Amino acid sequence: LAESFIAKSISLDSLFYRAQELLCELGVSDVKIDEFVGLLKKRGIAAKITGAGMGGCLLVLCNDLALIQEMAVCCFGQQTQVFKAIPDEEGVRIE
Repeated sequence: LAESFIAKSISLDSLFYRAQELLCELGVSDVKIDEFVGLLKKRGIAAKITGAGMGGCLLVLCNDLALIQEMAVCCFGQQTQVFKAIPDEEGVRIE
């Protein structure tokens, strides 16, 4: 799977950008989230909403947790929570 993405020059960033555009077109985003995603994009950081929408939950592809926390608090206020998720090598497992 990873090889096919590389062969087609499709990056995870570009998939996030396109997915967020489509979610906006569906109307499941909101203005504040769109502005935040736009600010991140200007810095070369990909982000998209996750879940059913309108819940204010974003996936952001960035290793700089402090930067994202600072930007999120500026956009959304002090109640904002940012968590770092590290993918496991195992991935998804069906039991």
